[in-house]
Amino acid sequence: MAQRKVFRIPRDDRPPQPFDLVFEVQEMRKVNVGTEEDPSWIEEPTGEWVDEVKTFHARNKIPGGVVLATAPPGEGDVGGAARQAKGIRDLIKVSVVESESFIEILDSTRTVVDQDVLSEIINWIVEESGNVPASGPTNS
Repeated sequence: MAQRKVFRIPRDDRPPQPFDLVFEVQEMRKVNVGTEEDPSWIEEPTGEWVDEVKTFHARNKIPGGVVLATAPPGEGDVGGAARQAKGIRDLIKVSVVESESFIEILDSTRTVVDQDVLSEIINWIVEESGNVPASGPTNS
């Protein structure tokens, strides 16, 4: 009988890798749309944009199934784009330590994170997760 093949997943004790996201935020100002006696304040854009920098940390291991879910849909794949978008969100949730804050920035109507930058970030995270330390796993 043939010996069973065993695949061992190496331990990775590296700390999460930091990365900075620089994004534009539209400045807002409060405007009274009510009366002086009965004020009602809203925020409206000033027309000015300012850069903000936020540091995030990418985990070193990403579940393979999550990476596969981000693969582009095939031709004629109805709903494939929605599955890919969900896959990308799932990848962010498991790979970015501060995922809630990261997704909040991506979803905000006041910020501009274009698709090319997001693709760069996702590619970097996936590449970093595949960089296993040369020393290999440690035994405990």
